[in-house]
This record gives sequence, structure tokens and C-alpha cells, in this order.
Amino acid sequence: MNRLQSLLASKKFQRALPWAAGAVLALGVITFLQVLNSPKKDDSSPDSGGKARVISAPQTVPPSPEARKAVATFIDTAVARKNLALGWKITGPSLKQGVTYQQWLKGEIPVVPYPMDAVERAPVRLDWSYPTEASFAVSLLPKKGSGEKSQTFFVTVKKFGKGTSGKWLVDYWAPYAPPAVPESFTR
Repeated sequence: MNRLQSLLASKKFQRALPWAAGAVLALGVITFLQVLNSPKKDDSSPDSGGKARVISAPQTVPPSPEARKAVATFIDTAVARKNLALGWKITGPSLKQGVTYQQWLKGEIPVVPYPMDAVERAPVRLDWSYPTEASFAVSLLPKKGSGEKSQTFFVTVKKFGKGTSGKWLVDYWAPYAPPAVPESFTR
């Protein structure tokens, strides 16, 4: 037997081994707690040598008549499921995602429909408007006795292209879904 084997086989070493393992574990726990509770470096302030970058909000402008017309045409075509070829032309890429022109013409489109024949009024409220983007809330209010419920939709239009050759396309259409009121609050 060599010296290492005899040391490992000795009773003295075997009694000290659990104590040594416990000490290593305790040091590991203490180190972990110190790292966990040490103050973090604050990266929220800019470097003292550089300039702070100031980001300003885009300038708000009245919505373009073409933007409003795109919303009205979209509702009369894609939402009503009528003249879908025209609806395709005024729909932006984010709504067309993954839908072919042929699917669109069949009415297989990612646009929540509404029976426009049942609509009495459709007031439009501007949410915000920038030079190349605008958002509206459209409330589709049904005729009395139609059996339809009123529904509000959010619609965003974006201008694609520059200058007078740019086209306003509908880029977002979704129904307003208010959060449910828990039953315990209604009693």
C-alpha cells in the first residue's frame, strides 16, 4: 500500500472527511449569500463622458382625409366581406401575413367581420395621429331589431411610400374587449 492509500484508509481521515465537506459547504453558502446581497452596479445613468440621447415624441397632426377614407373603405370591404379585391388593395402587410390573394378573395382573412347591413351608424373617434400613422376607434352601432350587438373596433392605418405616391393602408383591426367584471363585484 502506498502512502495515499494508507492515508485514505485511516480512521482519523475518515472521521475528519465529513467535517471538511461540511466546512466547504458552509463556505460555499456564505459566498453565495454575499454575492446575492452585494450591491449591484447601477447602469441606469449614462457614461459621464458621452452625451445623453434625447428621444422626442413624434409631432401629432390632424389625420389625413386619405387615412379616414382607407378606414371607411376597409370597413365596407374586408369587414363586410364585400368587394374583397378592393379590401386587399387597402390592407397593410401585417394584416395580410400568411394569407394569399386567393384565400383573401374567398373570405379566409384575419379580419373580424361584422354584418354591415345591420349597421345604423358607425361613429369614428380619433385616438392619435402622426404624419405617417393614425389610430381610430370605430363603433358599429346596429339598427334596432337587427339582433346584432354593438361593437367597437380599433383600427390603425399607416402610410406606405413617400410623398404624394404614398398610400394609406389598414395595418391593424381588432375588436375592443373590455376586461370581465368578476361576478362577486356585480352582486
